[in-house]
Amino acid sequence: MLTISNKAIEAIIAAEISSEAYYNKFLAAPSWPTGQSGVTIGIGYDLGYNTKQQISNDWKGLVSEPFLTYMQSVAGLKGLAAKSKTTKLFKVPLDVARKVFVEKTLPRYISDTLRAYPDANQLTPNAFGALVMLVFNRGNSFGTMGKPSWNSRKEMRELAPLITAKNYPAIAAKIREMKRLWDGLDDATGKRNESETRITALLLRRDVEADLIINTTVADTTTIVF
Repeated sequence: MLTISNKAIEAIIAAEISSEAYYNKFLAAPSWPTGQSGVTIGIGYDLGYNTKQQISNDWKGLVSEPFLTYMQSVAGLKGLAAKSKTTKLFKVPLDVARKVFVEKTLPRYISDTLRAYPDANQLTPNAFGALVMLVFNRGNSFGTMGKPSWNSRKEMRELAPLITAKNYPAIAAKIREMKRLWDGLDDATGKRNESETRITALLLRRDVEADLIINTTVADTTTIVF
């Protein structure tokens, strides 16, 4: 069992859905975010990165059988193959989406966070939650030497010793340094390679994570059971 602040959980949810009104209008039905995403439902639940069995484990009994069958039919599809399979025939109520997120999705990302940063659970519940929020968005890879990912994952690697040292100001500053990835223009095209709206959201997300790191006031927490 591990403890994460409710403030961090709500921050992740807010970053994923923006607001209840936005969720109901744009995200309740299966959608395709962009890029190599799969069909996505609920709160960031990407069917392209889940197996048919995992989808059944997570959603059976919470959605209709026809909806579950549809979800399993798009398991593993990514990119344009997924884009063509979105539908407006089904919707996930927000309360169901929250239940699956907290009980099913969040524990997996906590595990991913601890694989990258084994000492993360020694931080405050807010700070631990901020790192889970970061990994939920960016993954837990440290990159591959000699590949473009080595540069783009630089700060992810540099966080590790700071987390072990519990150097909260330095952790927050390192997360803000990641904003370099979205602040500028693509070197090859001279243009931004993502929409202005998405860039703004990513920059804000890094600030929210950094603020959580240095916010030591925790009113309430949630215990996640694995």
